[in-house]
Amino acid sequence: MILVVNCLVEKAFVADFNRVLSRDLEELGQPCRCFRVSEIGQIGNQDDYSHLIISGSEASTTEDQPWDQALGQLVHSFLSAGKPILGICYGHQFLAKALAGPGHVRRAAHSEFGWLTPRLEKTPLFEGLEEPEFMVCHFDEVFCLPGDFRVMASSDRCAVHAFQYQDRPVWGVQFHPEYGPVEAKPIFEAICGSSPRHNPAPPQRPEALEQRKRIFRNFLQAGG
Repeated sequence: MILVVNCLVEKAFVADFNRVLSRDLEELGQPCRCFRVSEIGQIGNQDDYSHLIISGSEASTTEDQPWDQALGQLVHSFLSAGKPILGICYGHQFLAKALAGPGHVRRAAHSEFGWLTPRLEKTPLFEGLEEPEFMVCHFDEVFCLPGDFRVMASSDRCAVHAFQYQDRPVWGVQFHPEYGPVEAKPIFEAICGSSPRHNPAPPQRPEALEQRKRIFRNFLQAGG
């Protein structure tokens, strides 16, 4: 069973994330249970779960959040048990904050909105990916990680688009492998509005979008 912690705030975004991620995982034969980050105390026996996924959020990792302590304890519990962890967008930043310290997340000088093909390094999480196109939507970023992190992806505007912690199956990705154009549209409309500064361009290579799902296949295989 996969444990999913949903850090989104807007109810519609919470429901959409749970729906699309559950669909992708079920297609891979892996059931999941989704909890809002405020419900961490209701998770129960962590031995029931083999993997942990932490979602994106409208909240900022540069600010203290009421769930920081509980989510940090959950991350360290899975880490101590040697279980795979994947942080997406906010989850990526939170992993850096929890494992390296709050001095490694900041407001980005250049936020990113739209569709992006990041430069990928070789890591089991990216096995089989060839120039994939991912949704990006973030104001904050991870930066200047210590030596026990390896930067696994970057873009022209974001130096740390993905990392692996030590040699463990623990990854953060700034981009969103769970969202396609249909799911991304209401998020862009809500966050970017009509601002010309943050007007996301449509996907340039629709055929590359399906590669995003391989991220989850690779993540699940990391735990055997």
